This record gives sequence, structure tokens and C-alpha cells, in this order.
Amino acid sequence: MSPRLARLVTELEAARRRVHAIAERLDDTGWAARPSAAEWSVAECLSHLNLTSRAFVPLLRDALTNGRKGTVVSPFDRRLRYNAYSALRLIPAHQRQHLAQAERAVAAQVAPRSRVV
Repeated sequence: MSPRLARLVTELEAARRRVHAIAERLDDTGWAARPSAAEWSVAECLSHLNLTSRAFVPLLRDALTNGRKGTVVSPFDRRLRYNAYSALRLIPAHQRQHLAQAERAVAAQVAPRSRVV
């Protein structure tokens, strides 16, 4: 495996570990709790990542099947076009962003409980 693809695999595996670590810290109500009205809950963050991946995976599969000539057109903005590797790089970067957001949502739930009043 090329070093670039190995890096992608490492990043995707790290994202999976982060999701499991988040899940271990939550009870049923914690999934839907929003840190504020303007911020997403953990469930919303992870749903967003799943929906985005579901939109991109078939496009990536098609691009990779077509080899180097394969171009991925963003399912969210048709003006955006990527080569297959660039589109693959988007997935872990997007995951990092929203997993950090989910981790902040978890921290917001834990922090108020740990304060001594």
C-alpha cells in the first residue's frame, strides 16, 4: 500500500476509535443533548457524517473504478470537482471536524456535573 493510502487508512481508523470513545461516555439522553441551541448534539454530528459519507462513497467508488481519469463531483455543490485522491482526503478531514464538535458536546455534558457548587 502506498504511504498516502496508508495515511488515509490510519486516519479513518482513528476516527472509528474516536466514535467508540464518544459512545462509551454517553447514556441514552446524552446522544441528543445539545450544548446550546445553536450547536449540534452528538447524534446530529454523527448522523451528518454518516449522511455525507453515504453521498460520497458511491461517487468515490465510481471514480476509483475509472482509474486516474475518475473525477468526483460534489453531491452538495456541482461546481466542486475533485480527483479521487482529493475526494478521499475530504472524508477524514470532515470526520475530524465533526468528531471534535461531538467531543465538545460530550465535554459540555460532563463539565457541569463535575463542578462543585
